[in-house]
Amino acid sequence: MAERERCLLRRHDQLRRGLLAEPRGHADMTGALLTAPVSPGASLGLLFMHAGGRRDFCGHGLIGAVTVALERALFASRDDCGALIVDTAAGPVQVRPDIVPRGRGLRVARVTYRSHPSYVIAGGVRAVIGEREVPLDIVWANGVYALADGEVLGIALVPGNLAVLRSTALTLLERIDVRRLAHTLPAGHAAQVEGLVLLGQASPGADLRSATVYADGAVDRSPSGSATAAVVTVLDAMGLVEGDPRLVHESLWGTRFAARIVERGDDGTRPTLEVEVEGEAWITGEHVFSLDPDDPLRAGF
Repeated sequence: MAERERCLLRRHDQLRRGLLAEPRGHADMTGALLTAPVSPGASLGLLFMHAGGRRDFCGHGLIGAVTVALERALFASRDDCGALIVDTAAGPVQVRPDIVPRGRGLRVARVTYRSHPSYVIAGGVRAVIGEREVPLDIVWANGVYALADGEVLGIALVPGNLAVLRSTALTLLERIDVRRLAHTLPAGHAAQVEGLVLLGQASPGADLRSATVYADGAVDRSPSGSATAAVVTVLDAMGLVEGDPRLVHESLWGTRFAARIVERGDDGTRPTLEVEVEGEAWITGEHVFSLDPDDPLRAGF
């Protein structure tokens, strides 16, 4: 799948830019390309991308793409939709869709997937922004994520603060240097932060709220699957997860994922976690886009 991803970017990247960047998409857009599987027993493959480039794994992209693929019967499940293996550039992922009848068809009520192992890289890392010294936790969760408390930055996690959250996060990301931590990362991964997860007070019915701002400035509209795994990993390392409960994690807009720890392990140097992430998606439309060769903006902007 990683080979396919490289080929896609090398030969067909104009399609990604044309579909996900403006005028057809926007800076925060995520995409998923459905492919044939490569692993024994897998049902389908997914390649993830966004307006700024590619991503080996995307939790909310997986939930959305599996929902579309099942509701539109885009592939034949090998287990009557009870459980699936989905190939990604980050490796195979175990997926469990909850299927309910709806009229003559079906509805994917929710999708649950099992994350790849995550672990705390470093805690208590300090970054300075303005006159504030911000403590950060650095986590591996299919990429390097930095977690910070939004209250320390003095910014409430509400949609009206989106612009200032984005600009502050980008400034803070520039201050984070993880090169000295390169030896803690899986082989072949660059020592760079994928995104900053700002944490804040949740609304009733949720346990925590966050906003994930990626290094290219994109802001996740979902709670982010990888950020959810990262948050659970840090909370567990702090001893705040007792009995492996089901935690509800919400975004700025109140959309929610649920998560729970399903396996604890050790990679030989540190404890690791595998987290189940559960979420819902809805099909909002079916589109036909035109990429006219004479259009000066056919590759987006």
